[in-house]
Amino acid sequence: CPTDLRARWVLAWMGVLLGAACLLLLLLLKKEGIKAPLRGRRALLVHAVEPVAERVACALMAALRPLGLAVAAAPGGGSGVAAWGPLPWLHAQHHRALRGGDTIIILLSPAAVAAAHQWDADPSPGDVPTAAPCEAFAAALSCAVPALAAGNGRYVVARLEAVVPVVPPVLRAAPAFALPSDTGGFLRALAAPRRGQWLEPYVAAVAEGLRRAVGE
Repeated sequence: CPTDLRARWVLAWMGVLLGAACLLLLLLLKKEGIKAPLRGRRALLVHAVEPVAERVACALMAALRPLGLAVAAAPGGGSGVAAWGPLPWLHAQHHRALRGGDTIIILLSPAAVAAAHQWDADPSPGDVPTAAPCEAFAAALSCAVPALAAGNGRYVVARLEAVVPVVPPVLRAAPAFALPSDTGGFLRALAAPRRGQWLEPYVAAVAEGLRRAVGE
C-alpha cells in the first residue's frame, strides 16, 4: 500500500535524523570536555610564603584555568584576608574545601618542608631544613594533618623536585607527585575519578610553565 510505504519512509528518515542529532550532541560534549576537562572542579592551593612557591603557585593557577579548574590560593589575598586576618581566613578556606569535596593541593617548597618537619615525632639526621619554616604553611598543616590522619578530604601533594627531594613523613598519606616531571600524573589525580585521557594535550604546556617558574 503506498500510504504504508510512505509512513515507513517517514519513520526511517526520522530515525536517521534523530541518530544524527544524538551523534552531533555527543561530539559537542566531547569537544567541550577536551576544551575544559576539569570544568566544574574546584581546588585549594596551599603554599608557603616564599618566592619560588609564589611563582609556581601563580604559574599553576594560570595553567589550570584553561582546563576549567577553579583554584583559590592560600596564602592568598582579597577582602577575606583583610577582614579576618590571614590565619582565620586560611582555616576558613580549608574547612570550606573539605565541606565542598574540593581538592586540596599542598605545594612543597623548602619553607613548606621546614614547616612540615615540625610535625615529625622522630626526625632523621638528614632532615635538616634548608629554609626557615613558613608560619602560614604551618597553620595550614594544623588543618591538613588531622584530616589526613583521619582519611578525610581529597589531598594531593605537589613536590617541586628541583628544591624538595622527598615528601615529609607527615604528608605521605596523600598521593604525591614530583613537578614538573610527573605533571601528567598530577593532572590525572586532579581529574579523578573522571578519566584523564583529555588531559594529555595540556601536560607539556603545564610542565613548561612550571619549569619557567622554578627557574630550570
